[in-house]
Amino acid sequence: MHAILFSVIKNKNLLLSHGDTDLRKNLLTLTEEILEICDAGNIIKNAVNFSSNLIKIRDCFVPVKGDVYVVGFGKCSVPMARAVEDVLGENLKGGIVISPYPSELKKIEVCVGAHPVPDERTVICSHKVLDFVSSLHREDLLVCLISGGASSLFEIPNIPLDEYRERVSSLLVSGKNIEEINKERTKLSKVKGGKFLKYVAAETVVSLIISDVLGDPRYVSSGPTWAHHAMNFVLADPVWLKSQTENILKKYGYSVKKHSYFLRDRPVDAAESICEIAKDMDENAAVFTGETYIASPPRGKGGRNQELALYLAKCFKNKNIAAVCIGTDGLDGPTDAAGAIVDGKSYQRLLERGFDIDKELKKHNSYPPLKAIDDLIFTGFTNANMADICVVLKN
Repeated sequence: MHAILFSVIKNKNLLLSHGDTDLRKNLLTLTEEILEICDAGNIIKNAVNFSSNLIKIRDCFVPVKGDVYVVGFGKCSVPMARAVEDVLGENLKGGIVISPYPSELKKIEVCVGAHPVPDERTVICSHKVLDFVSSLHREDLLVCLISGGASSLFEIPNIPLDEYRERVSSLLVSGKNIEEINKERTKLSKVKGGKFLKYVAAETVVSLIISDVLGDPRYVSSGPTWAHHAMNFVLADPVWLKSQTENILKKYGYSVKKHSYFLRDRPVDAAESICEIAKDMDENAAVFTGETYIASPPRGKGGRNQELALYLAKCFKNKNIAAVCIGTDGLDGPTDAAGAIVDGKSYQRLLERGFDIDKELKKHNSYPPLKAIDDLIFTGFTNANMADICVVLKN
């Protein structure tokens, strides 16, 4: 595999200092190429063009009669907005996006909200968005940029905020999948499930969506613009990510296992499915995308990708096989790690450091053992958010 000019993985050299270095090198190089493809700005620029008062979104042309404005919400709202500023140039009049982190854009205001549970900042930013879109003219065009995390970053509850926060916090550890959670969020919201559109004065609304969920796209970020009269374009999602990753692997000469399994259950169950698929495969690579979930509130420190990797370390012990498990946004659960890489030597290294792996997994305490053997991956925020990815390679 070729070298990436700029390393997204901050501790790459450390990750290559032990274990099966050949498999690790290929996995980490692949991971950086995947994250480059997942970059929200790149996705926008590859899908959107503007010329002659027409916005082209893939093969669809949208006429521009008035001024063009932008609003956005989600973890990727800033890189998406920056790309739209570049694409539209002087044709963009202004806008506002809600982001989990502060930033500066040329024409678009950035308002900072809270994630994964809304707080007062979220409500203040959301009201600013509603004030903005209600001030537009009928002939204007509004471009909405939607990515994962918007369910928390853009919200005006129809119940008291404290009660809303308590109910959402319970939902997030309930074991429900994201579609089920977002259905419940919609019931508690004044802006989800297409309700945002009733505040928009512009006649034409176009939504550019980068999805981090499997299944019906109307539940991405609880579907604030999902209604029959709005144009919603899903530019990328976990299925797209799986396909793109498989294509990269084939480009480098890997044979890729075809399967229908997606990450959507607990890490322990996902690891069992992945191990079963990997055990008898004649191919030397397999790709898995989606999101697992940790059903009970963690007592230890870790994230779903780290926990999945730790289970795979058990499965792969003493085998010529390795796996990388990361959140494409660079943040795995309430930790500073994106995920982890493990191989056939990781389990033994854990034992040598005195870890009882089953005990750590029972406590959902995956971060300390993986940290101890230098198998955690650190990237920081990646300008992407397309759920999680696990890639398995074998010799």
